[in-house]
Amino acid sequence: MNDPIQQAKSSEPVRTSLQQKLRNRHRRFSPTQPKIGWQRWLGGTLVLASATAFLFDRPAIQWVRTEPDWLRTLAANLTDFGKSDWILISAAVAGLGLHALGKRFSGRATRLKAMQAVHASLYVFLAVAGSGLIANFLKRLIGRARPTLFEELGNFHFQPFANDYDFESFPSGHSTTDGALAMALALLFPPLRVPLLILGFVLAATRTLVGAHYPSDVITGYSFGVWFSLMAAILFARFGLLFRKGGPGTPKL
Repeated sequence: MNDPIQQAKSSEPVRTSLQQKLRNRHRRFSPTQPKIGWQRWLGGTLVLASATAFLFDRPAIQWVRTEPDWLRTLAANLTDFGKSDWILISAAVAGLGLHALGKRFSGRATRLKAMQAVHASLYVFLAVAGSGLIANFLKRLIGRARPTLFEELGNFHFQPFANDYDFESFPSGHSTTDGALAMALALLFPPLRVPLLILGFVLAATRTLVGAHYPSDVITGYSFGVWFSLMAAILFARFGLLFRKGGPGTPKL
């Protein structure tokens, strides 16, 4: 029988070696990478979200109640693309499958391409999962009442840590996922950057069209998802993985 203690000891050099490699890569690549400008992004998002909340939230929800049936049906069919489950499962399966397949390739160039694809899958998984976890915590912390309670409570009612779906409106979790995926794909496929970001915002906007969120919830969630994917790409670049320094503040594939 294998000795568990001996197995644990034999795994320690592997972990130490990996940690050392990551530290070496960080020392090598990090100084040349752009900073994570979260202050400007946070300030801009708060200003935009506040302006939207005071100017557009109320009329938008009032209009949604009179929107055409075809638009409501279309939005209802599209809105669940913002669920993170299918993205996380797809990224995990793709990453694990490519990692296993890459070991079978004999050519060095082919193996490197397979490893790059594994890193891309890992990047998408972490961007969507990380932004989603934070957004879900924030919406519980803030406890904003959803538009379904607009007539009763208005659009500025908050009940923190209510643990109730009706008080988890800000920010929109679906919109956060839409923003994170759109930005991740935009960085992975630069020629399609603008169409991907526009499409992501259109999908996020369906959360208002189905009456689940105010526009300010959507804008904040989408902006946070976009920023989180950008931040994750910069962190990858600091270890020399998948990305490198591009334009000002923007990593390049």
